[in-house]
Amino acid sequence: MKKFPVVLFFLFITLRLLAQVEVDGNFYHLRNSEPREWSEFPQTAFGRELVLNFEVGRDNLPTAISLRQYDVKLDWIVELNGSEIGSLYLDEKDLVAYHLVDRSVVRIGNNTLRIYCRDSIADDIRVGELILHPDFVSDQITRGFLNIEVIDENKNPVPSHLTIVNDKRVLQSFSTTKGPYAARPGHIYSATGKIQIALPEGKYIVFAGRGFEYSVDSAVVEIKKEIPVQKKLSIKREVNTRGWISTDTHVHTFTHSQHGDATDWERVITFAGEGIDLPIITDHNRHVNLKGVAKKQNVDRYFTLVTGNEVTSKVGHFNVFPIDSIETVKSSTAQNWAGLQTSIEKYRRPKVIILNHARDIHNNFRPHDPSRFLAIAGQRLDGEPIFANAMEVINSGSQQSDWMQLFNDWMHLLNGGYALTPVGSSDSHDVSRFIVGQGRTYIRGNDSTSNGIDIHEVVDNFLNGKVMVSCGLLASLKINNTFGPGEVATASHEVVADIEVSGPSWSKADKIVLYVNGEKFKEEKIIDQAIGGVKWRGKWTLPKSAQDYHVVAIAEGPGDHMVFWPIAKPYQPTSPDWIPRVIGASGAVWVDADGNGKRESANAYANEILLKASGDIDEIISSLERYDESVAIQVAALLHLKKVDLTSAKILRALKKGDEKTQSGFNKVVAGVILSRGRN
Repeated sequence: MKKFPVVLFFLFITLRLLAQVEVDGNFYHLRNSEPREWSEFPQTAFGRELVLNFEVGRDNLPTAISLRQYDVKLDWIVELNGSEIGSLYLDEKDLVAYHLVDRSVVRIGNNTLRIYCRDSIADDIRVGELILHPDFVSDQITRGFLNIEVIDENKNPVPSHLTIVNDKRVLQSFSTTKGPYAARPGHIYSATGKIQIALPEGKYIVFAGRGFEYSVDSAVVEIKKEIPVQKKLSIKREVNTRGWISTDTHVHTFTHSQHGDATDWERVITFAGEGIDLPIITDHNRHVNLKGVAKKQNVDRYFTLVTGNEVTSKVGHFNVFPIDSIETVKSSTAQNWAGLQTSIEKYRRPKVIILNHARDIHNNFRPHDPSRFLAIAGQRLDGEPIFANAMEVINSGSQQSDWMQLFNDWMHLLNGGYALTPVGSSDSHDVSRFIVGQGRTYIRGNDSTSNGIDIHEVVDNFLNGKVMVSCGLLASLKINNTFGPGEVATASHEVVADIEVSGPSWSKADKIVLYVNGEKFKEEKIIDQAIGGVKWRGKWTLPKSAQDYHVVAIAEGPGDHMVFWPIAKPYQPTSPDWIPRVIGASGAVWVDADGNGKRESANAYANEILLKASGDIDEIISSLERYDESVAIQVAALLHLKKVDLTSAKILRALKKGDEKTQSGFNKVVAGVILSRGRN
């Protein structure tokens, strides 16, 4: 269970900050252990811990201290004169947080503040700008109030996500009165669009939004004693998602998962504030129904809740839904995927089975580790059954150093013959550390109402791959202006891909790429004028082919300028370098190029070639000339799985007669095999 720091940021009190005393204005770089975590930090840190000595007089005994902090991933202890007064707030964002102080631990004269980390995992942080607050009390004396109302294009108050930063653009903690909201340092979700908060004197910027589909409005405010400030912020829908249902298939609560910090009642408010139509509750090995909680918070009209379960096992995590919340949780003690499949199939209702964060390690197990997964071919090396029917390609709470890696895995799995739907999700356990719905999936369906969505229609369309994946952008794709994701385009003398990139005005696109059978076919730069809605349109003619193929459009852009919608750093980084990107991807559209009326993968063609050749390697290599590289990769992978040595003299001689794409496909599989052996 996560240890909660004693940090004051949204207690139900009135804030009074009159005689604050700045003790140290420096912002220190600490590193608890080597190596350096991120290249944005200097090679050499100030130290492993921070020790500050300061004087306190009788007239300025603090009741609280404030600290600015940045990139805190682990538990950093805050001690005053040897007494633990809390921990830094667990959040990677740049923020100011308050820590309550018992005056019995304060000395008249010299005092020592110590900040240190007991964990051995490397964590680079910045911390400092220590301020004492002698008059941080709960009373009804002088305070500065900010009253905010957020309205939509129809002038109606709307659930929203507010972000507050100080004059350094650092997230500012505040206090509130009790109400239908969820708050953390610098962030507050309002269920009604109306909120009153108390802030120290000073200048601030307030941002208001409602998730990916809406604009963001902002205002500069100056807070003074006893002078209430009134602000009305207006947001509007900028991204047209008509006919598509937004869903986050991977969401947790602290109440039931005992991980993170979002209680069940806070979670439903964040759903409303981020504009998610179909949230799937997937607490770890729990069946949670939040419909009663949503009704009590008066937000049930904004979405349709679905009960799921993140089946959390020794051999990976899988989200399954829908589930009857009263159904008994099945055992997750399986030691392999075959056993886990049997366990999941015991549930009565669930049809969707999503492989979560396949490149992350949990319980010393990584589903797509090179030792068990030949990524270039989308084939298992460990003989385990691939029983999932979907996989996460974007997990905004568990980013990858190479954000394309999971997309590549998914497209290669399609080549390998597996029908997997791509998924975007947040994996959020928190109110604001990881934004719920930041990574999301759009499913084709009737979105005319938010609180009465037909889950059966949604599940069917999801399983058929009729989806788009989003983390700040949308990329829609149609073939010949007719066939969309999850559909098979009929054969035609000319095949044209119609692509459209959309996003809100605050999210920018700079590139669109079209992939055919997982290989980059064409790309183009996008000049984004920061206008909400459609940012780019284009038509690209696809190549003539003797084989069926799948087409995927992926848009991307810079993601480092949004203090109100920050993109988290990778959860398990493989590099100290990180450049955040916004992403939008279509689902796969298949083209029936061979005209036989059905969808066939590269793996199907490869099996047909091997069957006809009956082991004649020269015939195998010769047959590959009419196909693209994906089929050569599948042939090489299938031969490897049959224990054929791909580096034997016989195969190397035959490959010399093959074309360039065939040689390239075999070489890529050999490289993957070598990598897998290095992990054994």
